[in-house]
Amino acid sequence: MIYSNTAKLVATSLISLGIANAQSQKSSPNVLFIVVDDLNDWAISALNGNKQTIAPNLDKLASQSVLFSNAHCAVPMCGPSRASTLSGISASTSGNYDNSHDWRENDFFDNVTMLPKYFMNQGYYVAGGGKIFHTNEPPKGPQIQGHNDPDLWDTFFPSKTRQLPEPSRPKKIYYKKSGHFSFGPTGEPVEKMGDHKTVNWAISELERNHDKPFFLATGIYRPHLPWHVPSEFFDKYNVDDIKLPENRDNWRKEFGKSINKMGEARRKWDKAFRKHGRLKDAVRAYHACVSYADYELGRLMNALDESSYADNTIVVLWSDHGWHLGEKNAWAKFTLWEESTRIPLLFRTPQRTSAGSICKEAVSSLDIYPTLLELTGLPKNERNEGESLVKLIKDTNSEKEKPAITTLEKDSHSVRSENYRYIKMADGAEAFFDHTKDPGEWKNLAKDPEYKALIETHRKWLPKTNAKPQKKSKFEYGKKH
Repeated sequence: MIYSNTAKLVATSLISLGIANAQSQKSSPNVLFIVVDDLNDWAISALNGNKQTIAPNLDKLASQSVLFSNAHCAVPMCGPSRASTLSGISASTSGNYDNSHDWRENDFFDNVTMLPKYFMNQGYYVAGGGKIFHTNEPPKGPQIQGHNDPDLWDTFFPSKTRQLPEPSRPKKIYYKKSGHFSFGPTGEPVEKMGDHKTVNWAISELERNHDKPFFLATGIYRPHLPWHVPSEFFDKYNVDDIKLPENRDNWRKEFGKSINKMGEARRKWDKAFRKHGRLKDAVRAYHACVSYADYELGRLMNALDESSYADNTIVVLWSDHGWHLGEKNAWAKFTLWEESTRIPLLFRTPQRTSAGSICKEAVSSLDIYPTLLELTGLPKNERNEGESLVKLIKDTNSEKEKPAITTLEKDSHSVRSENYRYIKMADGAEAFFDHTKDPGEWKNLAKDPEYKALIETHRKWLPKTNAKPQKKSKFEYGKKH
């Protein structure tokens, strides 16, 4: 075939452009950003949270990644945890402490670049789906998009004004004692689940030809309440075989009033389950929901590994906080105990750096933002309050000086180091635990002279800034104030 000089130039330009795009794709890694709601340390075998949980896809991903076994949330509740992690700024700095605090209504964030926007500004295609920022459940009312901001995304599923597709609802409520705490099989196929639709969308993004690197955020809603998933996930567990988490009588005598009150609002669930003999049923339902989330994760990871992006995509998986299932009579989050603050956190790099390794250093969800910037070679965001974990990913035996700080409310914090936890409440109440001897955090050592120096070492890490709480959102749970 004979080409004119012009055609040759065009052909050469197109070939060069293709090479340039390929080189850009190779030099700029993609990011698959996965957040699973309410996922505690039961989910991954290596975290030793609960040996009965069946989650093979999470275990497989952990075996391909660096797993941070001592990772903790910035705030033990959905909204402020996500706002802190995605902004890289702590609640004590921003004043965003509560689910009723919409970060978009806080002037502090006017000059803060959220993580998706940062990647967009650096030339990435940025797509999101499912629960990324906080949303109220069920997704209806004047604020159906939750705390999401349409300007952060090139595209969002199901739309830029909604975060969650309609989830499957059971025709029969199997157990309901308080609000939306209900559990039982949906009675419908898995295809009806909202998370299934979200993952289908994410898979479609992985099947597309992208002409620039992508940041793909996928939020899996289960195991958030209500605990309704298809029956096949409940069938994985025999209720009679369920082992309940450890609890102790008279544990409150070890702690001050304000520490005892942590999680108090959800203790009515504990009383109801005990009164009606439904503790094992509730724990089984949580297991079932974790197994369902694991199923959806498996679909997503299979799609990535079968795609053309498998060898050039960083995967990060995290949860917004942990979850109590009766420990200290608490359910849900909203405490500074280990069950509430500890989260799964792992990074899989294209080079499989330190794959299958476990890092025991205390780290925070605030560290995710700067870590992704360093892994992708992007400039630092100087406003980030966390620190990059790349050094620990490369060598899990490296040390990190700063502990993990979790903030429950103004002036109430936990400081978690490798072996210890220190709690300081707004009224001055303190607790200190030695995890080498007491991983369940039952014995308060705050007044033990043997630990005085250690307590002081942890106390120095308490935030120096404790911002005034921002005003409650003008929208809350579908009602306008």
